[in-house]
Amino acid sequence: MTEPTTWQLLGDVEACLQRITVANGFRTDAGLAVTREPSRVPESESAVIGLALGRLEPPDQPGLARTHRKASIVIVGKIAVDSTDDQARLHDLLDDITRAIDGQATRFGAGRALPTFVSASPIEPEPGVKWLGLTVIYSAHVLR
Repeated sequence: MTEPTTWQLLGDVEACLQRITVANGFRTDAGLAVTREPSRVPESESAVIGLALGRLEPPDQPGLARTHRKASIVIVGKIAVDSTDDQARLHDLLDDITRAIDGQATRFGAGRALPTFVSASPIEPEPGVKWLGLTVIYSAHVLR
């Protein structure tokens, strides 16, 4: 039996995000720590990207109502706080995430559309926490 299309979609996004390395022309090496299991990320990583399925909704295109669902993808990026330019590094991470997904339609298999950017927002850390983070939301249509 094949995997659910929503899990396959997350795998496609994960593959895009794993390209994020300085050697590949990005600003960070966050692609070295990308996971669909965010609870299993070691604290020792200086930059981490986790992703999960958000909401599933009816498609916003009438022609897809019987065959597809609209899935939101929640991407959480975190960087360790260790310098005087932490906010700039967080912006670098956001830029890397969006660049890694944009224009990558061929990486998405049958029945899974290239996700489109919806929003990005900072994550306010608790006092004493040694990281900064952000949440980036994408959406895509997937076959039922």
